[in-house]
Formats: sequence, C-alpha cells, structure tokens
Amino acid sequence: MVNHDRRRFIVIVVVLMFLLSGCLGIKDELENTCTLTTSVNGEGKVFVDPPQDKFIQGSPISLTAEPEDGWAFDFWSGDIIGTNDQKSIIIRKDLNVIANFIQDDQ
Repeated sequence: MVNHDRRRFIVIVVVLMFLLSGCLGIKDELENTCTLTTSVNGEGKVFVDPPQDKFIQGSPISLTAEPEDGWAFDFWSGDIIGTNDQKSIIIRKDLNVIANFIQDDQ
C-alpha cells in the first residue's frame, strides 16, 4: 500500500511539473506576441504576408492594400502612415492599421 501511494505521488509530481513547464513556455511566447488588426475605410482589402494576425515581436510583415473596382488606395492610417499601397514593417507591438480607399473618378 505504501508503494502504491508513493507511485501515485511521483506520478502527480511529474504531471504537475510537465503542466507547469508547458504553461510557463506558453506564457513566455505570449508575452512576445504582437497582434496586428487591419481594417478598411472605403472599398478594398488588406493582404498580410505572412497571412496571420499574431506575430512574434520583431517579425517582418508585408501589407498590401488592394482597391475594389471603382476605388483607389489613398493612404495608410492608424499605427502606420504612408501613401504607398505596399508597406513592409517589423512588428514590435500590437498594431491597428487602416487602409483608406477613395472612389476613383475614372
């Protein structure tokens, strides 16, 4: 009976160590993760490369704004600015990026 209790105790300790080490690893990774949120004003889309919304800090990201028919890309706003429809960044914090489109008069 004593051996059975000892085995149970050892199994519980090993399982707890495994769970805690896994949780600590996840916590460290989450602390170094940045979220990219994209939205549009007007009619168009934002393509993110690589195509995801969570990134490890320091990851390179490419953004491309693509207008719908009858619309033109105007500018980026939010946490980045610029008028080029393609933008390359290194993500270091959570970002909210807006692609602004205007109706094309042509």
